[in-house]
Amino acid sequence: MVYFLHSLVVRQCALIPFATFGALVASGIVLTPTAAIANEFLTCGRVLTEAGLDAEAVAAACAQALHPQVMARCVTDITDSTDMMANQALTACQRDRRPQELATCVTALHTNLEMADSTQVLDNCSRSILPLRYSDCVLGLVETTDLSPAASLAACGVAGDRPMELAPTFIFAN
Repeated sequence: MVYFLHSLVVRQCALIPFATFGALVASGIVLTPTAAIANEFLTCGRVLTEAGLDAEAVAAACAQALHPQVMARCVTDITDSTDMMANQALTACQRDRRPQELATCVTALHTNLEMADSTQVLDNCSRSILPLRYSDCVLGLVETTDLSPAASLAACGVAGDRPMELAPTFIFAN
């Protein structure tokens, strides 16, 4: 069968409008913000307002958050499981780069340990770079040793990374 250049060009020209329309529709879908992204701020505002925060604090917190819904969930998780005020929880959740892990750390330590001071638990969890690891450390020490919860909070707070795989000429200075 012999193909002629003319029939090939006619078929290609017929596809150009469909390809152009498809490219425009696809780029429009990709570039328009989805309802879920836009709703994150709505959800954040609603959740923080229900938590009892004033409108200015809610507006500032939701507008500055990278993931406002996660930050709002952090506040509600902490206030639901502890006797802490919402503004204390909001300050801690705004400052932490892993707000959901912070909330998990605070709730785990508060529910598993009989600590009278929830603020101390929140401060220690927010100081930790890895809040889940910190809570695991505290709970593990309390369960396996005879340390008090306050002593295990302090012990896990000072535990840091030990240098490993150093050059053989490195000498520690104590």
